[in-house]
Amino acid sequence: MKNHGGDLELTVVNPVGIFGPIIGDITPASFEGVINALIEGTVTESPAFTFGVVDVRDVADIHIKAMLRPEANGQRFLATSEGVVSFYDIAQLIKKERPEKAAKIADLKPIAKEFYIEMSNRKAREILDWHPKSKEEAILASVDSRVK
Repeated sequence: MKNHGGDLELTVVNPVGIFGPIIGDITPASFEGVINALIEGTVTESPAFTFGVVDVRDVADIHIKAMLRPEANGQRFLATSEGVVSFYDIAQLIKKERPEKAAKIADLKPIAKEFYIEMSNRKAREILDWHPKSKEEAILASVDSRVK
């Protein structure tokens, strides 16, 4: 870039599993591989891992904040809500909050706590003043987008 008369500024945003409302005909992998698979009953075991969740609206928001704040230059940010979830956790959330959509959800067993990893959005909150929705809100927005 310097050879072409400009300065390169780079900020990296790394989103985790993207959930939230679905608009249009394109469904994200998090929807097909997690939400739809649970609701259709094709997931019969909770895999022994956890993952972070972020709402698609918050992914857009963090990108905008990163573009507008000079202090974001040269930084990397993890776009994630607080905490992590397992397939079991999501199944339990759907059963509790959207029981009308939970008829086919298999009786999953919880996974051992040692498989729960830690993630933090602290850097994005502090530098970008970013405040994402809860993982539960993002997941339920995906569930509510399901037309089937």
